[in-house]
Amino acid sequence: AFYGYDFDPDTSNYLFFTLPVPPSYDGGDIKFRVVWTGGTITGTIGNSVQWAMGAISLADGESQNQIYGSTSVSTDAFQGANLNHISPLSNAIAIVGTPAGGEVMMFRLYRVATSAADTYEQKARAIAALVYFSTRKGNDS
Repeated sequence: AFYGYDFDPDTSNYLFFTLPVPPSYDGGDIKFRVVWTGGTITGTIGNSVQWAMGAISLADGESQNQIYGSTSVSTDAFQGANLNHISPLSNAIAIVGTPAGGEVMMFRLYRVATSAADTYEQKARAIAALVYFSTRKGNDS
């Protein structure tokens, strides 16, 4: 069984998580993929789930009272019940704040259930969010 968070096909649900980025993060683009499944629930093969993610970067002393900006989207097709799905790599996320190494990033992941491009008629279970970013050479000491 896969544990995760079930996203409804008709209502936008949000999942928030925080990731401290290493000091070697170069402040560049951040992209994502979602590992998900339809679980034991059947659905129409080929129908799509549309995932979206936004991010806020916070340095020491900055206000946590920020509003998420534009999101990036990754759309993936349902392949079958009980199968592991890994969505395509998204475009760059528009990060609120000035991203830099050693900061804390707050992420908001959601299913764009209200989009015409999201056609999978069942709940989609997010198992993991894979976050990609580049670093400078060297170490984090």
